Amino acid sequence: MNNPNISSPDFARSKDTIVHPTFLTFFEPHFPYFIFYCFFFFLSCISYIIYDIIIMSSNIRKKLIKERSGLLVELASLQGILHGSLVERYTVCSRPNCKCHQGDRHGPVRCLVINVDGKQRQKYIPNKKVVEAMSGLKQYRRLQEIVSRITMLNLQLFKEDKDD
Repeated sequence: MNNPNISSPDFARSKDTIVHPTFLTFFEPHFPYFIFYCFFFFLSCISYIIYDIIIMSSNIRKKLIKERSGLLVELASLQGILHGSLVERYTVCSRPNCKCHQGDRHGPVRCLVINVDGKQRQKYIPNKKVVEAMSGLKQYRRLQEIVSRITMLNLQLFKEDKDD
């Protein structure tokens, strides 16, 4: 703490000093902690589900909880999730005599279109990684399906509780 301004309790950052790190620069040093918290959350969910199964005796409730636990296990297996859209771009280069200026453009170049800080960005995807990126997008769609189904199951469980 060499800088006395930072250690003082009335220190406040101005808008000019706010740093917006990218996702990867924030995520890389914290990856082991992220895995630990995901595992802890997963175990907490499983223990809650087991508690529900032991305490509640309704067959309908047991079926709902079993389906929900299966979905939570599947949710934990989705590790390559990508949220965005895959696009193919064809480009024109800066060489004036190139064939791309007569209509035969360079490409396709594949990009993942994502939103970062409210702005749309395109991230280049190498040809070797296109299948992996498509898999990540498919996993994101499956994530949405799982969350929707878990929501419906939880609402049904609320209804079961109300009937008891």
